[in-house]
Amino acid sequence: PILDDQGVVIEIQSSARDTTRRKLAEAALRESEQRYRAVVENQSDLVSRSTPDMTLTFVNDAYCRYFNKSRDELIGKSFLLFVPDEAHEQIRAKYADILRNPGVRTDQRRHFTEDGGIRWLEWTNNPILNERGELIEMQSTGRDITDRKRAEDERNEYIQRLEILQRLDAELSQTLKLDYVLEMALDAAVRMSGGQAGAIHLIEDDGRVRVAQVIGD
Repeated sequence: PILDDQGVVIEIQSSARDTTRRKLAEAALRESEQRYRAVVENQSDLVSRSTPDMTLTFVNDAYCRYFNKSRDELIGKSFLLFVPDEAHEQIRAKYADILRNPGVRTDQRRHFTEDGGIRWLEWTNNPILNERGELIEMQSTGRDITDRKRAEDERNEYIQRLEILQRLDAELSQTLKLDYVLEMALDAAVRMSGGQAGAIHLIEDDGRVRVAQVIGD
């Protein structure tokens, strides 16, 4: 408004600015965010975003279900609260490494369930940088690999047993001394069973039982 000396409005001056581009950009951004959320929410992997100090800023539905927490219980909290204490130092070291040398990192860590069980999660951490190359957020994708870990452990155990049996066979083929054969057999049995002690008993001709070999207490 333009006023005269008595304060009466004598004219109104107006200016206008075309905001079409800004409106279109805002609409495109909203649409892009909606598409992103739709993709993220519809996958089974755990997805989260966190600040450099490890405070959660976003979690998808799968993340909430896995940790049995609501978004309100997670957003604004450090994700270290939901990680075993034993892993805290390792995670801080990995974050420090990413801060120094931004790049995608993958690691595995244990998760203790509410019923006392142990699960394994594989996390892929993707740093989000600003125009100056500074870390502003970390997007993390987690996947439960418990079944894969168990299969790998079973495979490694099977390979270890085969190696023990091969060594045992090679050594026994070189001798027929009973005491040595029993010693090697007992050693292999204890190692393959994961035991801490073991013994071999022999039944004599008169029916008495004799301890032939002992390992451990």
